[in-house]
Amino acid sequence: MTAAIEPDRQAPAYDPNHIAEGLAVLAKEFKGSVRIQAWIASYLKQVQYIEDALWAIVSLLLDNATGDALDQYGRVIGIPRGTISDDSVYRILLKAGVRARMADGSPESIIAVVRLAVGTIPFAYAEGSASVCIDVLDAITDLTALLLVVRLARDAAIGVQVTGSATAASGRFTFSASQFFPSTSSTQGFADTAQTTGGKLNGVVS
Repeated sequence: MTAAIEPDRQAPAYDPNHIAEGLAVLAKEFKGSVRIQAWIASYLKQVQYIEDALWAIVSLLLDNATGDALDQYGRVIGIPRGTISDDSVYRILLKAGVRARMADGSPESIIAVVRLAVGTIPFAYAEGSASVCIDVLDAITDLTALLLVVRLARDAAIGVQVTGSATAASGRFTFSASQFFPSTSSTQGFADTAQTTGGKLNGVVS
């Protein structure tokens, strides 16, 4: 059974900026006072601790959730189940989604989120001036769910692309490891026209 979020209620989102947001709305006569700003910041820091703790609790509660309960967490976190039927796989993606909501958008934080999402599956990370690409190097259950996880981890202005396959590494498409030289693998890279040599591009989501 699928339950919709009430139209007048927004799904909660992690807020890492309580201190900066609180200080930004100070009355102008107080903005020049270092003491007042420090005093208010000390209280806002405690609010941030509570926010962080609540999202950590969400991650802990996921351990015992199954079925519809996991689906509800997915709506809160922003990672719908989609085609994932295995609760254990979906639970890992949801935990990655919680981590992603707390990420700072740095390459290190995005890589940590993807590592949590894909486990031991190898992947390659590449970035441009305003984009991030994750190339999953072996079979993966759901590219779209991984894309949603990575989108939560990156800055809003950064584009995201995820490539991968539902099949094992041999016989699938992959990018060359170099931006200057083509791949010479007989099992990966672009296939010949008969699709008998080389790999196939089985999925790209962005």
